[in-house]
Amino acid sequence: MAVAERDAPTAVEHLRHRRGTPALTAGIVVAVALVLSGLSAAQGAWAVALVALAPVAVLLGWLGRRRLWIEDQVIDAERVALIRRDGSGAEIPLGRVVRVESSAAGVRFTRDDGAVLDFGRTPHGRRILALMAEIRPEAERAERIDPACDT
Repeated sequence: MAVAERDAPTAVEHLRHRRGTPALTAGIVVAVALVLSGLSAAQGAWAVALVALAPVAVLLGWLGRRRLWIEDQVIDAERVALIRRDGSGAEIPLGRVVRVESSAAGVRFTRDDGAVLDFGRTPHGRRILALMAEIRPEAERAERIDPACDT
C-alpha cells in the first residue's frame, strides 16, 4: 500500500473563529420595519405585500449569518493572525507575544515592541486565555471585567 506524500506539512490550528456580519439582526430589524409599515399602509394590497415580505427578510438574514463574513481570527502553531476576505491581514508570531488581555469586547495581543492585534467581537475570550497558557506560558495573561457589569 502506497502512502501519499505531502509537499509541505500542514500547520496545526488551535483556534479559528470566522467573524461575521450581523446579518440576522439586520434581517429581524427589516422584518419589524416591514410589519409596522404594513400595519400603517392605507391600501390593503400594500399592507399584505409588506407583511408577506417580513419572513423573507428574516430568512435572508438567517442565510447570510454564516455566508457573509469579515475576517478569520486564527491561532496556529506559529502565529496569531487576522485574515480578511481579500487575503490581507495582520499577524504576530507566537514567540513575540508578551501579553494577552481578554475583555467583553474581544481579545488583545501585545507584541514585544508594543504593537497590538485585536480580535474584536470574539466569544472565545476565556478559551483563548487558557489556550495561550498552554502554548505560550511565559506571556502575561489578564481578563478585564467591566465594573458596571452586573455579573
